[in-house]
Amino acid sequence: MIHVPCWNCTGCSNTFSVLPDDAVPYRPISTGLLESELEGSFAGKDPPPRTEKEKGCLIRALQSFVKNIPSLAEKLGQIVKTTSLTAAKLWKELCVLGDMQGILLYLAKYFKTSLLRDYCCLKPRGATLARGKGAGS
Repeated sequence: MIHVPCWNCTGCSNTFSVLPDDAVPYRPISTGLLESELEGSFAGKDPPPRTEKEKGCLIRALQSFVKNIPSLAEKLGQIVKTTSLTAAKLWKELCVLGDMQGILLYLAKYFKTSLLRDYCCLKPRGATLARGKGAGS
């Protein structure tokens, strides 16, 4: 179990959590474990030993990554050099950014997204509210 500090903003009454650098959003696995799994799946390296729970989490994370490829390709645009994007090719290009922590920080900072999914928590608060109001009006 990891400790995730939370703060409540007195100005807007929203609660904010800050994940540790080695945590994957909404997944009970570390960045190192996910990175080694992606390396094993797409770069032919042997994955480290894992528990049954970790294996299940990693399988779902890998499926989420593959499902998120179109969204990542759209957001990254010309940063992605290959035209026929596969999970292996995208992973290879993302590895240029550094380790898993560096990749996650880069995606969050510059594209307001993550590797496995397009989480609302990474979007600016006003954009989320505006989108919700427009849908219900």
